Amino acid sequence: MPMEGEGPAVPTAAILVSVVALEIVNDTFSETCVRLNKEEQMMMKSFLAENKIQSSTLVKDEAVKRKIVMAARESWDVYFCRLFPASGSVGTGVQILGVSHKGICLLKLMRASSTAAENLRVLRSYSYCDILFVTIPSKNMLDFNLTNEKLILFSSKAPQVKSMIDYFITELKKDSNYVIAVKSHITNDSSNLRFHKGDIIRLQPMEGLEEGWKFGAFHGRSGLFPLEYVQPVAAPDFIHLSNDKKEEPMDKKGKVAASASATVAAAVGSTAAAEELDRKSETSPPVNEFVESIPEYILHDSQCTMIEFAKKYFRPPHKLKSEFNKEKSKKGKDPKDPAELVKYTKTPIQESLIEFSDENMNKIAAEIFVAVMKFMGDHPLKGQTEQDTVYTILKVCGELEVMKDETYCQIIKQITDNTSSKTDSVQRGWRLLYILTAYYKCSEVLKPFLFKLLESVYRMPGSSFQGIAKACDHNLKKTFQFGGRTQFPDGIELKAMVAGRSSKRQVFLLPGNMDRHLKIKTCTIFPDYLKGLLHILNQDMMSDNQLQQVSKLAALQHRAKDSLYLPTIREVQDYIPPQIYRHQRPQPWLNMVTQNIQHVQALSSHQARAQFLGLVSAFPMFGSSFFYIQSSSNSAIVAPCILAVNQNGLNFLNKETHELMVNFPLKEVQSTLTQQAGPNNSYPYAEIKLGDLMSQRITQLQLDQALEMCRVTAMHVESMLLAREKRLTLPPSEITLL
Repeated sequence: MPMEGEGPAVPTAAILVSVVALEIVNDTFSETCVRLNKEEQMMMKSFLAENKIQSSTLVKDEAVKRKIVMAARESWDVYFCRLFPASGSVGTGVQILGVSHKGICLLKLMRASSTAAENLRVLRSYSYCDILFVTIPSKNMLDFNLTNEKLILFSSKAPQVKSMIDYFITELKKDSNYVIAVKSHITNDSSNLRFHKGDIIRLQPMEGLEEGWKFGAFHGRSGLFPLEYVQPVAAPDFIHLSNDKKEEPMDKKGKVAASASATVAAAVGSTAAAEELDRKSETSPPVNEFVESIPEYILHDSQCTMIEFAKKYFRPPHKLKSEFNKEKSKKGKDPKDPAELVKYTKTPIQESLIEFSDENMNKIAAEIFVAVMKFMGDHPLKGQTEQDTVYTILKVCGELEVMKDETYCQIIKQITDNTSSKTDSVQRGWRLLYILTAYYKCSEVLKPFLFKLLESVYRMPGSSFQGIAKACDHNLKKTFQFGGRTQFPDGIELKAMVAGRSSKRQVFLLPGNMDRHLKIKTCTIFPDYLKGLLHILNQDMMSDNQLQQVSKLAALQHRAKDSLYLPTIREVQDYIPPQIYRHQRPQPWLNMVTQNIQHVQALSSHQARAQFLGLVSAFPMFGSSFFYIQSSSNSAIVAPCILAVNQNGLNFLNKETHELMVNFPLKEVQSTLTQQAGPNNSYPYAEIKLGDLMSQRITQLQLDQALEMCRVTAMHVESMLLAREKRLTLPPSEITLL
């Protein structure tokens, strides 16, 4: 049996390594080891074959023994776990809890359809940087407080589980200079650090700090923050860091995205989803149609490298007319060495790297290579801009399918062993790769080699490009799954991407204390709902149907938290907009919400959030951008007030009651104009021209975000005109479909 829960080193370490290495070899060739799946066994068999080790081989070399143990320790998920009996909510399928030096994993004993053998399947895993603390609220009950969720498990060995996890967390925290945010710190003070709950921050030394304050860095930003917002955490484990925290982190490591099915299974309390996973897992191997279908043993295969790809698909070295002959005389490089084909060159290539049957592709490939060199700063721009070079590359790849792989190979070549005199050349190359992965997927032939390359970089300790390699990996997976972007980036976005900044990220605050960061321009739905901004309220009375709808939304918010308990009066008050809550006393609200809890209890937390969004999407002000109006020249608009701009026009709401006062339909908006604040005006103002060609009137609005309001209004007007134009060009039979 393997060691369970590694402890501190002992004097007999060499003996232990020998015993564990022997056990690993035996289990690799065993048909009955439940801790290993076929992919893990195949990967280890390949590793052992490289070292000429068979099932009957007695390993004597101490270095080889250590290699075997380290390979298993890093790549086998369950093998070194101590196993405890456990169960979760009904339908999750959790049977066993594994605890190891890496963290915890939820397991289930599964039988593959192709064999009678059983093995442990990982439903979900958490690293120790995901775990804030563990409590035992009642006998046999384990309450895991995680960074972004709660996990409830039941085990007869609950005290032993807690003791083991506490030991690992305590040991990992000793030498850690990281903290994790237990609540969001949002501030406009430029000297302070902004972060959200669950973010991991690296502490940095600073003299003269006030008591109760710390100084730290997060995502390339640094600043002060209150100590009460954070707590110590284990140093981020590269393999297990959450995907949400991967945007070019500094001194941080990423987590390999789990398969979609495993993520679903982990949603403790999701009966339908877990049952669906169990059904699929028991009848077929864990195959996904997207990029996650690449088996782990392929990604760990030493033959799956770009050098091996070059051997198979690049032009033979003697056919290349590029830089090899020049560089050989200077540096003695052998042009026949395949490794030289995927290394940086200072001179443009004359032919494509990949050997195509159509020789006309050579000129196009050479043009792309020059564009790559220009973007990286290794070739004069000659009147072009960086944006021009990116558009050239994206345009050619969009028009010629065969050029996608060629372009990927060219960029990889230029970032490999880069010896450019330009200090930011390789960094720019990675940014170009980041852009390309967001637009185009590579071929199925190149796919395993490309993912292997990205994985090898973001798993390399101390690599300068771990963060962006992980971001490229994430982009490419999304492109394979959903398709890449179709519209080229505009100048502003491209400049931001060239500078290493992502496009604008919008925080979605959803029920269940869930934060989601998406690259999208939209409103924050959950806070807008709780502020009562999405309703058009009648302050005198609300119908029974309206009250029931609000109580159902409150029940969905509670279910989204995946809570095992009924809500309290205080929680119910937090779920309901204040303008609506005061329409009846607290106890009737609690009764109504409790009644609705019974109807939504069967939903998973994810389904509850989806249903919440579905219901509020029908509200009149859903999808609005809100602005605070200081004053108005229109007497019908009682200012200060709130302006909601959406597809229905400009809606002016009462500041206190949020009742609709005035609506200007989009079709009446003729133009908008902004004016900066002057000596007599503390705020800028917007001038809106309303009416038609025959009759027009002007309304002036004074607000802090005048320019943004005009832009949003223009966007909605443009969308309305495009829809109208499309409707007029369609045949009569299809107009009703719009």
